[in-house]
Amino acid sequence: GEAYLSQKYYEQALDHLTNALKLNGTLFSQFEETKKFHAYILTLLGKWYMEAGSLNDALGLLEKSLKMNKTVLGEEDISNASIYSTLSKVYWKKKDYDKALTQLSKVWELTENKFGKDSIEIAQVHLDLANVYHKKKEYDEAIDNQLRAITNYRNREDEQFQEFTAKMMITLSEWYSKIDKLDDAINWLRETEKVYEYIYGAVDKKTTKIKRDIALLLLKANQYDEALNEVIQVEEHERSLYGETSLQLGRTYKLIGTLYILRRKQNEAKVYLQKAQTIFELKGATKLLKEVKTKLNMLKTSLRMDEDFTGEEDHKEESEEDFSDDQDGKDSNKRNSAKKKKKKAVSKTKKKKSAVRNNFVGS
Repeated sequence: GEAYLSQKYYEQALDHLTNALKLNGTLFSQFEETKKFHAYILTLLGKWYMEAGSLNDALGLLEKSLKMNKTVLGEEDISNASIYSTLSKVYWKKKDYDKALTQLSKVWELTENKFGKDSIEIAQVHLDLANVYHKKKEYDEAIDNQLRAITNYRNREDEQFQEFTAKMMITLSEWYSKIDKLDDAINWLRETEKVYEYIYGAVDKKTTKIKRDIALLLLKANQYDEALNEVIQVEEHERSLYGETSLQLGRTYKLIGTLYILRRKQNEAKVYLQKAQTIFELKGATKLLKEVKTKLNMLKTSLRMDEDFTGEEDHKEESEEDFSDDQDGKDSNKRNSAKKKKKKAVSKTKKKKSAVRNNFVGS
């Protein structure tokens, strides 16, 4: 029954566990060991009902299991921890997060007493606590427990833990980003990148995705130069990993184009956006194609306004010089008036130019 339950063969699991419970119950008077095993079967049945969505039935079985287990083995026996842990999962599913935390606090106490505060076992408890606190939107507590779990795992030399540690770091980065602690979010992604580089190498899909995520966080933090540096490396890796006409590379071209716009390098932006357009047309990526065409059209308008603005200033400066040469000192008031008109014209042009740029970046 336990094997079927772990493999999610629920119908077979229920059949075997029910039969086991009945058979074990008939042996109570003969073997003391059967009482301990009875509590274990009740716990498994509680898990089954939890997975089936019958949460109240699950609670009833688990509470009965816990009471029996305490009677047989004692209040402080470590086997109680797994029952408390399952109870916390049931309360999680019921969205009663306070009760879930109450059960996990008991798991934490039993586990730390048995295995110590630096153990892998206690790290798992911290992860469970972190997830419940995150559900409650208590991000500081969630982050604190996630950090404790990561610390315990990173202290292990076993390579089998490295992939799991990297995933925990990614989650931690996401939580920091949610509360706008972008420097912390970026730093933890950089730590993840180191782990993935060690496991898979620099030119790998997982490593490259993390580098791209770093670039996006840097963009969010308005660190455009650093973001551009990261994403240029992503471009090189993705060309090797996915090919010259891959949709993934097209998205990266679009991101690079956007970053060049933010750096006011419009010609470079145009080159990358056109590369993205070519790939999106080839792949039939309608939505992405529409987005990049909108950016290119706005970029075209912005470039034209830059040219008009520069030409208008040059023309006005030449006219002003001619005007100055032809007038004597008595016409100084007229000269001042001409300068004021020029400043107003320039100001209006700058406002138009700024509006186009703002619209472009906002898209």
